Amino acid sequence: MSFQQRSYAGKIFRPKPEFHHSDSERLLVVATPWGNRAGTRRAVDTLSEFFASNLGDNEATSPFRKLPHLSAVGNNLRIGVLLANEYFFNSENKDEYKNGAEFFAAAYDQKEVVWLQVGHPHVFLKRQGRPILQLSASIDLSMELSLPGKALPPLPGELIGIDANPHIVINSFRPAPGDKLVLISRSWLPQELFALPDDEISVEGISRVLSQQGSEDLPYWLGVWDL
Repeated sequence: MSFQQRSYAGKIFRPKPEFHHSDSERLLVVATPWGNRAGTRRAVDTLSEFFASNLGDNEATSPFRKLPHLSAVGNNLRIGVLLANEYFFNSENKDEYKNGAEFFAAAYDQKEVVWLQVGHPHVFLKRQGRPILQLSASIDLSMELSLPGKALPPLPGELIGIDANPHIVINSFRPAPGDKLVLISRSWLPQELFALPDDEISVEGISRVLSQQGSEDLPYWLGVWDL
């Protein structure tokens, strides 16, 4: 369950994410700070510590209501994100908005991969012998407001920490041997990404497509999680 990641600065600012990856917990957390980086790190730790402490304990007391349609893993992820949001909302943004983060978390338990997110990254599944499949798309304000031929700097459309009830997108799929989860934080994606052969679905191969001529000014973050 290796995880590789890369940030590319380009000529336009995009913050580098804080992340947590654990093989033993089969957990990945990625948070892009739009404010205080130390606060974002604390939010990541809040989720990962809660998830680890409740791993395998389906009867543990929860600070938030569990949803009956979610698995134990899905509920633990959701509650962990709500705790991270609560930390931001009460500790960082109590009097005025100072901090927020785009947030992604995924966990794997043999029978399902559950992920949830607020904002970027875009999420893709690469399965052996199949074209890369986009599982979710994140539209930021840069994509909405940019004029043709002139891309605005990245600007998040969704953040945790700025509302007591964040808009959390939750999804899952049944994993297969050799699956890869590809994560890309970038306002625009080139069409060539969807034509990459199997042996090019890697940090190096995808980076070449994202940095091709005409796109070299756009910053991105890229992660590939081999499940």
